[in-house]
Amino acid sequence: MKRLLLLSVFLLGLFAASQAQFRMSWFRVPDKNTAFGVALNANSIVFEVDSAKAYLLTSAVLSTNDMHDVFASGNYAELIGDCSFTEATLKDTTESIYAEFSFYDETGISLDLSAATWKMLTGSDRHIWDVSDTSGIDINEDIIRPSEGGKYLAVFNLSVKSTGNDIFGIRLKSDNDSTPAMLWQNTDTVNRMSITSSGILNLAEEESIIPEIINNSSNEDCDIYSGSIVLYKAESIISSTSQTISYTTNSYTNDIYNVYDYLYYYGVKYQPGEASTLLTKEGGVTHHETLPVHADIKAGIVNNDGSINYYLSDTNFYFKQNGDSSILNGTDGQVMIIIPEHYRRVYRDSGYEHILLSQYPLENFVRVDSFAIGAYNASISTGDTLCSISGDTATTSITRTNARAYAAKRGEGWSVLPYEQYKSLIYLYLIEFACFNSQDSISLGATNASSSDWNNYNGYNPVFQTGKINQYGLITGGFTDSVPSFIAGSTTLTVERSCFYGIEDIFGHIWQWLDGVNIYNASGGGSRFFTCSDPVYFSDSDTATNYTYIGKGASEDGYITEILTGEIIPADVGGSSSTYLSDYYYTQYDNDPAGGFRALCVGGRLSTGSLAGLLCSNSNYSAGSSHAIVSARLCLVW
Repeated sequence: MKRLLLLSVFLLGLFAASQAQFRMSWFRVPDKNTAFGVALNANSIVFEVDSAKAYLLTSAVLSTNDMHDVFASGNYAELIGDCSFTEATLKDTTESIYAEFSFYDETGISLDLSAATWKMLTGSDRHIWDVSDTSGIDINEDIIRPSEGGKYLAVFNLSVKSTGNDIFGIRLKSDNDSTPAMLWQNTDTVNRMSITSSGILNLAEEESIIPEIINNSSNEDCDIYSGSIVLYKAESIISSTSQTISYTTNSYTNDIYNVYDYLYYYGVKYQPGEASTLLTKEGGVTHHETLPVHADIKAGIVNNDGSINYYLSDTNFYFKQNGDSSILNGTDGQVMIIIPEHYRRVYRDSGYEHILLSQYPLENFVRVDSFAIGAYNASISTGDTLCSISGDTATTSITRTNARAYAAKRGEGWSVLPYEQYKSLIYLYLIEFACFNSQDSISLGATNASSSDWNNYNGYNPVFQTGKINQYGLITGGFTDSVPSFIAGSTTLTVERSCFYGIEDIFGHIWQWLDGVNIYNASGGGSRFFTCSDPVYFSDSDTATNYTYIGKGASEDGYITEILTGEIIPADVGGSSSTYLSDYYYTQYDNDPAGGFRALCVGGRLSTGSLAGLLCSNSNYSAGSSHAIVSARLCLVW
């Protein structure tokens, strides 16, 4: 007997990548628990998604009373046409569902069903007969009169047992005796049976529908232990003869990725003003395990024209991805961490801020272009060009203005790390760790020196060379480093330097300038923040022409308690190193409210201690000032 094996997309790896797939596209679910679809072909399928399972049912002609066999809970069921299917598992959803199935015969050869006509129905106007605690009683009582006529889908999901030896059935009886798929099974007088089935009704407006038990001629009873019968009004019908089905509803049409889907985003939410540093994960559970956007982060050697010379090993930057030795001193190009293109949605709703990521252009998500960020703090090479190379010492005492010019010498798209790209890194971190306290989640960073020891050692200049991260590759966490004779001129300083996906000293050691963000302090007007996303227009004194006002920042120093909606700018302070956002904000506004333009640097320094972290920021300095404790980091936006 020929069998078909239906595998969910999660099992496709068991077969060759070249095998054909039949894609059932995006569609919106009427509520968080249930969706249904219909596929009409020689081996017709109806599927229902209820919480986390997809049940597959079949019928040759869906408008008749034929039995619908079902597969569920890991067992086979014989379906019309001598077919068998394995279960397709889908995650619980809040808005919509995506399913992708491939058909194979028992030898693993893919079957071409592209000529089949597929239909999906989505519905609202949901009616439920809850038959829990109805053991041994007649259910011929509840009457539903749908307000609208048209096509409806009825889904049975019951636990039953017959008291006799004959066949019984359950159907929905309507005024015109239109009955969907009758639910029936050979009786088993000892064991309960879990029965699931479905069927289509064509109903007139206000037509009465009553659940009805159908017994044999001897009128023997059957017991219904638990379950429900659910009736859905079909709103949309989707049909196609091609392998990709578009989605249509009401007055508009969306392409395959335009309906935002629980299975294909992952993120976090938090309640602004809450003292906890923890966030709540939301979205696809599997995506929080696999982190698909994060998983595409790579290290590579990048040429000035933006092309990638070669990728580096994920576990050791001293080697190329192919195993050959790499050159990290700038000869082959700049050592960069490459963040993949992805899609993001950040919004506030019902008191919560939501931060969501996806690999796909889902509804209300915006594209984040791929960019590369220097693996190391930047240094200046011959010719006043900003570099990201190993074995050098980060250049400090450099103004943001000059750092921008030195980065631009590399060519189009090169800049000092912009605010928007740094914000993307923050979101990647928050979604992975669901915790604002990066010193707790990643490492303390190189932050535990005393200010006086550092000043005595080298006048607040960098104490580490770049490249210690090379031996660890694309790690996130901390790695130990030390500075001999640092403390009181004789004792070694030991630190735990921070790293996020191979980005060395992502916070701590020295402050880092951010470009594309300007602050204008005005007495009575507050500390106003303006941002620009295009490096071509970066300026130190623009607040209108190419910059967008995003809100007022906090007006005094302190541990951050709240950030601006959709941004990473401190809006208020008053917390601690273990509450709220857990990082510190420095502003010049409390000392000089009429101070005019200011720039932003982030991360903290070697002596910042518990004040440091990914969200630690400092707007004390002007873009034209230079400091031994402030450097820059190279970035390329494609």
